[in-house]
Amino acid sequence: MLISEKITNDIIKRYLNGESPRLIAKDIGVHYQTVYYHLKRTDAIGQRKEFWKKKAEELEDKLVKLGEKNLGLLFKSMSKFVKPVQSSLNPNDTIQDALRIMLQGIRRIPVLKDKKVVGTLTSIDIIRNLTDLITGDKVKEVQHYMTEPVIISSDKNLIEAAKLMCEKNVSGLWVINKHGKLIGSISQTDLVCAIADLMR
Repeated sequence: MLISEKITNDIIKRYLNGESPRLIAKDIGVHYQTVYYHLKRTDAIGQRKEFWKKKAEELEDKLVKLGEKNLGLLFKSMSKFVKPVQSSLNPNDTIQDALRIMLQGIRRIPVLKDKKVVGTLTSIDIIRNLTDLITGDKVKEVQHYMTEPVIISSDKNLIEAAKLMCEKNVSGLWVINKHGKLIGSISQTDLVCAIADLMR
């Protein structure tokens, strides 16, 4: 479906300001793939990555200027805020296996091979591939639908975690130890909790 240049420009502006393509599509009454097509055609997806990278750099600069004395917690190891992973998948597991986990309220699942994170499967990945998943008789394996994992070492601090989330535009990170094995995750909510601790 083709849309006017004015609407396309509005879509790009909203997307670059952080709005979800699905929310934009719902708001203007078009299919999600239509919005995605125009974002891809105009390279807005690449522009958004650069936008969030600059935001991450600005965030780091502001936090550093505030100083370690006032934000000491953010400069310490984030291990205090790492949460254990409730469930995981392996690349050969089926999407049905993933759905059983997601029905427990888990929206983001690490995919492990030899105890190392090789991918991430989210509820958005399921929705994005809905047409393919519900057609055909072929067994759908997780490895064909997972995305590249965003990982951080457990010895990094909360500032570094926040910067990485902004750069990659993700809601959470998988945390690994010095041997590269998964020990847990840290989310945007965990970072908010850390900031709340500072403001008490």
